[in-house]
Amino acid sequence: MKIDNIVSICGGELLNSPSITSVQEMKTDPLVIRHGDLFIDHNNCLEAVELAVQKGAYAILSSSIHKQLDNEIAWLHVSDISLALLKLSRYETTRKKLQFVAMSPVQIALLNELNHTPKIKILPNDPIAVFNELAKAPSEILFAGSCKEYLTQLDPHTLHVQHNITPSYMLAKGLFSCSFSYKERLYEDNKICAFYVPALLGLLDFLDTLPCVYTLESFLLFDLFSVQFVDQNFCKKEFGQSTQALIFIDNADTLTQLATFIQSQDLHVSILVLHKRDKNLIDQFFKCFTNTFRYTLIEGKKEQYEQYFRTNKQIQTSLF
Repeated sequence: MKIDNIVSICGGELLNSPSITSVQEMKTDPLVIRHGDLFIDHNNCLEAVELAVQKGAYAILSSSIHKQLDNEIAWLHVSDISLALLKLSRYETTRKKLQFVAMSPVQIALLNELNHTPKIKILPNDPIAVFNELAKAPSEILFAGSCKEYLTQLDPHTLHVQHNITPSYMLAKGLFSCSFSYKERLYEDNKICAFYVPALLGLLDFLDTLPCVYTLESFLLFDLFSVQFVDQNFCKKEFGQSTQALIFIDNADTLTQLATFIQSQDLHVSILVLHKRDKNLIDQFFKCFTNTFRYTLIEGKKEQYEQYFRTNKQIQTSLF
């Protein structure tokens, strides 16, 4: 890519008059810089710039005015590096005819677990990671993301998924299985919490507008929702081998909404809600010898709490 074009796209300026006129690729990580690349100094870090120069960068793009370590390479200055990244991402979007669709974080998590072809790429929320994804993407790819505002900045024609569609028929079979209808199709005994079905139907409604084939499988373990069945001593159990379950949700608002949903379904069910801020309460809960709650909703990812699970051997040892 021509350096003059990069300066024009970013609205920056070229601080010197190098002999080179173009670069191979634009990268944000100095560790992966190759001979002929442009390094985007998004952290205003002199050490990163020095490393990029050592690895053969032909150009440096920064909002800082660093000492020009090599006059043979191009030194590009912008007033706002975040805005420059956005403009470069827009350029990649237009050049490659990329498309975007905005959906809720829950739908992103469901899409990530849904078996569908062709695959829709999941776009991260971090602008730097977004640029890297777009820079390496082939042409005419559809990306899904949950940051509606940023996607709209990238492309005003960003598509939008309806967040929730109420099914015409739904029968919950406990908390972790339900049957529901969608567009004259009946899905029976699906391993999904009924709480997430409206979001799933909003996602399916969008997929039906595409030349896309999908199949529904289990949704008891996805990025924002994972279930671990346990006995009263917090020993892990397989699905159906216990009536007690720990439910891990990495979103405080969704945690509260699910708790409200469970109570609306069964006023007599015993539940406990534990937020990340309740660290002492979480410690006390797991240190109790007996778990008396049917459902325990915990903010965070399951992996963060592996230390608390017990084995039958540990239980036997503690009895003597």
